[in-house]
Amino acid sequence: MYRFPQICQKSLGWAVVWQVFAAVSVLSQQAPADPGAPITLHPLKPYEPRPMGVWLSGPARFNTIFLVTNHTDKTIVANLAAVEVKAGSNWITQLRPHGSLKLSATNSIRMPGATNTFFPGLSTMELGPHQVAYSTIEFSGGPVAGGPTPGSRVGCGMNYLAGFPTGAVWRLTVGVQEKLTGLPDAAARIRGYPGTIARLAAAGVTNAPLNPFSANYSYFGKPTKVSSEEVRRAKDL
Repeated sequence: MYRFPQICQKSLGWAVVWQVFAAVSVLSQQAPADPGAPITLHPLKPYEPRPMGVWLSGPARFNTIFLVTNHTDKTIVANLAAVEVKAGSNWITQLRPHGSLKLSATNSIRMPGATNTFFPGLSTMELGPHQVAYSTIEFSGGPVAGGPTPGSRVGCGMNYLAGFPTGAVWRLTVGVQEKLTGLPDAAARIRGYPGTIARLAAAGVTNAPLNPFSANYSYFGKPTKVSSEEVRRAKDL
């Protein structure tokens, strides 16, 4: 399956060790609801650690930070699919956001005692094998998506969504796809190239590489639906 070339900067090397250092106490408590799920999305509690540059100031009930863990040996992406609210024992879809789930890029977060440079707003849409990252969902509470307050520091891995879950308990659902490699990737490139060029042309992109094996193109497998752990609004904690 084709995805347009990514705009955000990608993870730099394997320096994700800094993020693991911050997340270790959270990971020790995290038990996947579905052991077969390719990723888990754990909403951080107020007492759980988070690196500098992730927490965005503002009304706590309007934003939630997720620790996203890739449990596979593949590079994956996650696409926003739904925000669901709990009604009794059922989950009801309230919002249907679109786009890739943005994650804090490796090396974008300064850990206590670390010497790496902090780059505000550095995000990625890919999560490497067995890596962890942070992703913040911020609701505008209105009919259109919000954004950072003018003049404020932009957090890493920010996702701005319109509306707000009205239920006391909600969860985020995403579609997870593995990045293809080897023969499956080559087959997808050859099979999908004509359609890729047609879509880019329709979007007004005139300088797309003519080589179907260009690194500018990425192809992914079929999506797997994954839901986060339950999230309770701040006033209900």
